[in-house]
Amino acid sequence: MSEIKIFWRNSDIGNIRDLEMDMWYCSCRWEMNQSKEAIEFNDLVSKFDGKEIMNDPGKGTRIIVKHPDSEINAMVISIEDQSLFIRNVYEQDAIDWLIKNVY
Repeated sequence: MSEIKIFWRNSDIGNIRDLEMDMWYCSCRWEMNQSKEAIEFNDLVSKFDGKEIMNDPGKGTRIIVKHPDSEINAMVISIEDQSLFIRNVYEQDAIDWLIKNVY
């Protein structure tokens, strides 16, 4: 499988693997790099309450998932034991909302 990189606030923070997809949702193992941004991201999402993020997506945080030939906007809902639970965003109106409302 090709490397899948994760970018947060314009910084490379690591890779994901072992993807389990269910419609727009994805559970995956996150292998963080040791950058300052990756550590900051991990500290932030470790405090997320998944139910709260699902009810108010503006409280989540946006990432970019970069495959070798494409990139996908996504919102992080939670993390547990280095497994990220994210919602992929595909439609342009939803991407625009995500960019405007989720940092």
